[in-house]
Amino acid sequence: MKNKLLITAVILMTTLVTSGQDSFKGYAINPKLGFFNNSKVGGFAGGIEVNYIYNNFLFSLDYLRMEEFDILGPEPKEGYNQIGLMVGKFTGNKYLRFQYQAGFAPLWGLKRTDLKSSGTGFLGPDIYNSKDFFTVGLVAKLGFKVIPFKFMSIGIDINANINKEQPSIIPMLSIEFGSIRK
Repeated sequence: MKNKLLITAVILMTTLVTSGQDSFKGYAINPKLGFFNNSKVGGFAGGIEVNYIYNNFLFSLDYLRMEEFDILGPEPKEGYNQIGLMVGKFTGNKYLRFQYQAGFAPLWGLKRTDLKSSGTGFLGPDIYNSKDFFTVGLVAKLGFKVIPFKFMSIGIDINANINKEQPSIIPMLSIEFGSIRK
């Protein structure tokens, strides 16, 4: 019995030690800028993401702010906030990376409801009632990164937030800084 326990412990320890030598742990801070579109409005989006990298796995926490852009459009302007918690993987080589992640993301903000008063056309926008909302959605992200240096990557991310209030697609340009590759 003692021999079997000793052999099992030695096998586990050598497996952990050898896999630990081959592993990579990193982190990245990722500012982003892009635009969003849902069924009603569109505009600009910006935010920041923090990634923890372990081997080929990604663990991410991000914050995005989406602001409607319409110069002569209805008032008030819609705006949303999202905090996403995602897990995923990446594949690629030393200089190129394709990543995919999914998780949960609370989404809250201000949206227009019914018409309060009609505007005068070009000089006066339509005025709407508005309401604050909060919902939790499923978030998915696909990304493609070019990694010219160990500490930096440049890429494109496409985020999607699927929820009952304001489902959105958000393509973004991103720059990552941190310990990104070996």
